[in-house]
Formats: sequence, C-alpha cells, structure tokens
Amino acid sequence: MPGRKPTSKKVKLMNGSAQANPHRVNHNEPKAKRGFPPASDIVKLDPVALQCWNTMCEQLDEMDLLVTSDLYVLQVAAMSYSQMIALNKELSGGRVTMENSKGEIVAHPAAMHFHRFQSSFVRCLAELGLTPSSRLRLHAPDPEADADEFQQWLNAAGGTE
Repeated sequence: MPGRKPTSKKVKLMNGSAQANPHRVNHNEPKAKRGFPPASDIVKLDPVALQCWNTMCEQLDEMDLLVTSDLYVLQVAAMSYSQMIALNKELSGGRVTMENSKGEIVAHPAAMHFHRFQSSFVRCLAELGLTPSSRLRLHAPDPEADADEFQQWLNAAGGTE
C-alpha cells in the first residue's frame, strides 16, 4: 500500500505530533515488551556483530527505546556492520576500482557490496532512532515534569529536595 510509513504511538508522543493531532494516534497499537532482546547465534558467533549489537542495545536502553521485538532489526544492523568492516579491510588504501580482464577500470565488487551493507546499516539505525535526524524528531519526557506535584511540594516543604 503506497504512502508514508506509519509512526508508532510512542514516537508520536515523544515528538509532539500526538498532542497536535490526537486523532492520528493508533490507540490500539500493540505494546512491545521492554528489555534486551537475546542475540541470535549468528550474531554471537561474529565478534564484530556482537560488539555492534551490545553497543546499539545499550544506546537504545539509555534512550528508553529498547524492546525485545526489535531483535531482527538489531540483527540486520549488526550483521551489516560486521560485513562493512570486513569489506573495508579488503578495500584498504582506497582500492575502490580495479582492472578487469579487458584492461578496463571498473568498480571493485567489494566496493559495491560495501555500499549495500552501509545503506542497510544506516536504514536500520534510522528505524531504531539511532541517527541524528531520527533522534532530533524525538522529545524525551522531562522526569521532573512527570513527577507528582504534591510530592514535589512535600519535598520542598520538608527541605529534602
């Protein structure tokens, strides 16, 4: 079905569009379970992918965005990152072209694959909210603003704040 990709209720609440257009919020949206998704065996067997997985999970958890159902996007991102690193080693020294059997200069196959894995990785980062532009669209709630006003008053009156 053509059109814009739907935005989750949590993202709409964080970026303020839910307040501006409450009729556009899906109140029946499934809720994902918060927490660290288990890394798959394919990620565990690749040290570069596992390091990327752990870093992304930590960053998402710090932003209160990590849910267990994101495991497949995290897996694609981690494996794409690992492949990018492997291909980058093959392209060391800027070898993005090569001479074919006819003596013509052509793009190195590893460079084309590097670009594909890089695009996949960046798309996954955007889906997860880990790119600067996707992060700028979110507004994290202020913990002080969400605190109980009566409790704040009691703390201030008792001098415990």
